[in-house]
Amino acid sequence: MNSREALEASAHAGVSLLEQMRYAVVAIDLEGVILHWNQFAEAQFQWASSEVVGRRFTEIAIPPEHHESANEALRVVRETGHAEVETTYQRRDGSTFYATATCTNLRSSTGETIGQIGVIRDVSKERAIERDLKASEERFQSLAEGAPLMIWMTNREGELEYVNSRASEFLGLSPDLSTGNTPWDKAIHPDDHEETLDVYRRAVLERRALRHEYRLRGSRTKEYAWIMGSCVPRRSKSGKFAGMVGHGLDVTTQRLDQEGRRRAADVAESLAQVGQQLISSLHSPHFLDTLCALCAKHLDAASAHTLLLREDATSFELIAGTWKTDQERTAALGLKVSLEATAPLVERLLEKDVTAVRAVPEEFLALSPTLSEADRLCMALRQRDQLIGIQTVGRFSGKPFTETQLAIARGIAHLASLSLDHARLVEELERANRVKSDFVATMSHELRTPLHVILGYSDLLLMEEFGALSPDQAEVIQRVDRRARELHDLIANTLDVSRLDSGRIRVNVEEISLANFLAEIDLETQRAQEDAGIRLGISVPEDLPTLYSDPIKLKVVVKNLVSNALKFTSTGTVSVGSRADEKGIEIIVRDTGIGIARDQLASIFEPFQQIDGSSSRRHGGAGLGLYIVRRLLDLLGGSIAVESEPDHGSTFRVWLPQKVEVAPDQKPASGS
Repeated sequence: MNSREALEASAHAGVSLLEQMRYAVVAIDLEGVILHWNQFAEAQFQWASSEVVGRRFTEIAIPPEHHESANEALRVVRETGHAEVETTYQRRDGSTFYATATCTNLRSSTGETIGQIGVIRDVSKERAIERDLKASEERFQSLAEGAPLMIWMTNREGELEYVNSRASEFLGLSPDLSTGNTPWDKAIHPDDHEETLDVYRRAVLERRALRHEYRLRGSRTKEYAWIMGSCVPRRSKSGKFAGMVGHGLDVTTQRLDQEGRRRAADVAESLAQVGQQLISSLHSPHFLDTLCALCAKHLDAASAHTLLLREDATSFELIAGTWKTDQERTAALGLKVSLEATAPLVERLLEKDVTAVRAVPEEFLALSPTLSEADRLCMALRQRDQLIGIQTVGRFSGKPFTETQLAIARGIAHLASLSLDHARLVEELERANRVKSDFVATMSHELRTPLHVILGYSDLLLMEEFGALSPDQAEVIQRVDRRARELHDLIANTLDVSRLDSGRIRVNVEEISLANFLAEIDLETQRAQEDAGIRLGISVPEDLPTLYSDPIKLKVVVKNLVSNALKFTSTGTVSVGSRADEKGIEIIVRDTGIGIARDQLASIFEPFQQIDGSSSRRHGGAGLGLYIVRRLLDLLGGSIAVESEPDHGSTFRVWLPQKVEVAPDQKPASGS
């Protein structure tokens, strides 16, 4: 293969790279006339390539009302070389869809811009998921607003994050907690103030549930009411303490007699226990079984069952329950009750959340013998104002359910509805995250294979394995090689972020000699040093103690910092040094480059933040490098600090413990 044939092979590999992405790929000239229209564009826009090549892209694919913004986006691409645009597109039949287009300039062999090429990805489903998630959050809050209690939530430090409308109205707080006439601690009765604050502080510090009765003054009435307050720790999915969630029940009337007080205490205590156990089992596949067991226990019932409305909204399906035998459970689960048979009961539940019934639909009795108890209580499970299920409890005692039990049932119905909606929200978030992770993994695999071909051919060409290159040819190949390596780094960074977000990265501690380690860094950054025309200076004290950490992750950290220093330093020096202190080892990366503005220092370790963020920036990158550095140092128990001054360079200080303490869930699997 001669040099020209190799050049054509490299160019063909670049086109193949785009085609393998399985998205619509469109190329246009500087007048917006379509030059290339691949098979995925044909499927997405419903136009054959032969029908659109030679016609203007905006006339074919952009609704008239979006022509101006599309032309502006193309202008940005021509000026900056790259842009990502999210807008509305139209198909041949006039229907529209939302998509993201990643656009770059097409250049001739002399480097002259001759048009643009774009990869268009339909994101309509993703935006629909985002809208659904937002709606779920609104439903979650509406359920809390409908609860007959003052509900509140704090963060880990005990600071209020949320109060429902009943609490904000009673205390005179604004909905966003920014202003208030009567802050909670100022509204407590003087005789109860010290004890109440002490009880709540200890509950937060010890991260335990509490129940406490005290007097609280209303902002509107200026009178004290007796409040039965209960709260329980709330935890993240990983089990970490996230704050407290609690409610306050006005028990002033019940306080007038001992029986009323006992009844309110029973309600508050039962709901606190139910809330704590529901929260702890929220992510368990047996959540509804737990709900049934709690209903039976706290409502003194012989059985409990959960029926949920099916997706086709024609019947309720028995999902969980308490059973006398496994055979009874197997026979009953999955059986259905028609919506028509439950119509009178549904109508009553829509009016009030809890209703006592003696006669149940005959189809209920066909589901399980335990559904024929003499007294049965039915509770509404809701999403916003829609009934999505029925929670039932039954008993043979012949005694009607008491007012206390009805109050507990109402509280359980609200807690269960909140928990179910929250669980669905979490499931949707996890599904969206899985879609993202799968996309990143697929993208990385699909892009890396042809990219390795491009890099391999570039190396062979630059080594003149196919014959001598002219200066112009060598310059073109070097430019292809640089851009391909930038794309390779971007793919690797994107995959690293996905792994960090999913928690799949494990820490493997080994003995590290920093002198040898930094020598490897020097060797692996030779190309970057040559491109910058700067030699990397390395300084390691002879008496530096041995470091015990993960060498692979530490190498990613230091190489990122050194590569950035070389990239942003055109003249001067770049150096790496190290020193020991009482608690660990510090690695210092200094440069005399462009520096970082003071107002950017706080954000450079966040994802997609770039030191040079202007549209005319000279340096490439997606802004993920320093974010990955910070996340990896978190795993290694370390930290990073930066000092910088524009036009005078930057100093990054990485601190590491001399020996990493690895959490059990971060250790590599045995034998790996």
